[in-house]
Amino acid sequence: MKLPSAVVFGLVLSGMSAFATEPSPVTGVYEADTASTVQWKPKVLTGQVTVAKVFVKNGPIKAGDAVAELTVENQDETISSTQRAIVQAQRALDEAKEDADAQVKSGALELEKAQAEADKGVEAKRYWRDLGRADRLTEARQAVEGKKAVIKDKEEELRQLEAMYKQARIDGNTQELVINRERRQLRMECDNLEILKHRTDQAVRWDIPYQDASIVRDETAAKQQLDAAKRKLARDKAKCDDAVKNAETALKQAQKKKKDLDADLTALTLSAPTAGVLDGLSLKAGDTFVAPKEVAKVFATAKGTVKFNVYQEQANRLSPGDTVHLKAVFEGGEKVDFLGNLLKEFDGQVVEVAWAGRLLSDAAVVPAFAVTIACEDARLRPGMKVFFSENPKTGGKK
Repeated sequence: MKLPSAVVFGLVLSGMSAFATEPSPVTGVYEADTASTVQWKPKVLTGQVTVAKVFVKNGPIKAGDAVAELTVENQDETISSTQRAIVQAQRALDEAKEDADAQVKSGALELEKAQAEADKGVEAKRYWRDLGRADRLTEARQAVEGKKAVIKDKEEELRQLEAMYKQARIDGNTQELVINRERRQLRMECDNLEILKHRTDQAVRWDIPYQDASIVRDETAAKQQLDAAKRKLARDKAKCDDAVKNAETALKQAQKKKKDLDADLTALTLSAPTAGVLDGLSLKAGDTFVAPKEVAKVFATAKGTVKFNVYQEQANRLSPGDTVHLKAVFEGGEKVDFLGNLLKEFDGQVVEVAWAGRLLSDAAVVPAFAVTIACEDARLRPGMKVFFSENPKTGGKK
């Protein structure tokens, strides 16, 4: 005795025992191996979606066939804002490049000035080391020696005047006047000599060492300014490069958003991703929803499986790899395919025969088995009822 598939299927899955109803052919439901989704899953457009038009019904469909036309609230505003964002990002990039160019030029000028000052410092040090220092010391010492020579000449002149006045008969007042004047000049030269000696000593002890230190300080300061100008130029260039890169990134993001928006706008016309059977479509014009939403599925109908729940007597006749004859009908019971043709028998191959539990039938507990059969026929569609033919071919088994 055969149980209806609904009863057998429920009992096998639950492991419960029950009494069978009137016998009927053992049936299963065809399930396609693969399915593609028709869905609205935008990247940019947001807000409530309205179905403007539905083009097809559930059933056979070709790849690329339009399924439905959608509209999204505020989509015109989104388009405008996206276009503005690209213009603004491009303007920001242009400004960042201009600022970077101006900053680099300004930094280069500052660096050039600092380099010139550093070169001056090096040249001043070289001159002082090679010429200036020796000239300053020689000049001070020559001034002392020159003054000594002047004093010696003045002393000689004074002796000659005194000797001359002793031999000549010159008025005493005149003699006193001339000799006193020469003596005053000699004293002044002696005083000047002391001053020059002091200045020479000061030059040797203080002025020249101070100038040595000053030259080094100026050279060091110039080098430090040059290094600071180089660091500042490097920092400014890095900042400008970052600003340009950020502006370029912002522009790329705005362009990508525009590209995604264009894809969203194209996807407002939902279409079948593959050929097959459209199933689960329940939209109608005027319906609203919020993304993301799965609208329907497209099942590939070439390959699939059917699962049957059978008694041990039938299971004993089946083994994995066996070929069996099957038939299929629509849910309504018509023995025709979805093209309106009479559906004849087609072959399936047993994939698995598995223990499914025990069933209570006619006051007897009997074992039950789940049989999985793979089949391939372009006339099949998901959800179609499939049942064994009256004389199934079982690879030579009766």
